[in-house]
Amino acid sequence: MTQDEEKLYSLLTGEEGEAGGVLSKQAIAYRLKQAGASGYDPRPSLDRMTTPGLWLYGGADRSIPADRSIAILNALKQQGKDFTVAVLPGAGHGLLNVPPSDPRALPMVVDWISSQVHAPTG
Repeated sequence: MTQDEEKLYSLLTGEEGEAGGVLSKQAIAYRLKQAGASGYDPRPSLDRMTTPGLWLYGGADRSIPADRSIAILNALKQQGKDFTVAVLPGAGHGLLNVPPSDPRALPMVVDWISSQVHAPTG
C-alpha cells in the first residue's frame, strides 16, 4: 500500500485520532479505492527485491489492511518472488509486543529465519 492509503486506513479504522472505527470493512475498502494510491509507494522496491521476504500481518490490524497488502504480495509471488505471507487472525499491528499480540508471531519469525540461513558445514 502507498503511504497515503495507510494513513487514510488508519484514520478510517480509528487507529489514529479519535474519529473512525465505525465503518465496515467494505465501506473502508470503498473509500480507499475512491481515494486511490498516493504518497510513497513501496511496490517498485518490492519489484526489485531479490532476497526472500517474510510478511506477518495481524487480522485485527487497524494500521495496515492485511487483505489488500496480501493481495499485492501474492501478485508479486506469482511473478516469482520468494515471499512468505501469514496472517495471525486476532493480532493487531504490534504482533509481538502491543496488544492484541499473538504468541505464535515470534516462533514464526525465528523458524522462517532458521529456514533461510544456510550455515556452512564442516
